[in-house]
Amino acid sequence: MASTARAAAHSLDWSKLTALGLKRETVLALQAFRKRNEEAKRVLQVLKEQKTDIDFNHYRTILKNKGIVEEAEKALKTYKPVKVDLDTQIKIIETFEAKAVSWNKELECYDSCLYDHE
Repeated sequence: MASTARAAAHSLDWSKLTALGLKRETVLALQAFRKRNEEAKRVLQVLKEQKTDIDFNHYRTILKNKGIVEEAEKALKTYKPVKVDLDTQIKIIETFEAKAVSWNKELECYDSCLYDHE
């Protein structure tokens, strides 16, 4: 499911999305989201390119407390990243999206009813 969302995000055509005749506030919110998304992707790329190995021998030579270096090395070797299940968050986002689309359709209907009676 996450790979589907990721693929959809990569194939999103922002120019078509903002040209759908959406309200100004919605377009501004989408543009702000796009800007945050692009910045997050840029920061992620920079972080991925950074060197991540640690030269513990270097720290052993410059620090008096060798035990702290040993502890840090042991902690790093035994560290296991925690897997986070994003399905719950994705479901919340999808529910919010469905409500937003429904709300927008109701507003469109309301707008069309108002203008039909004028």
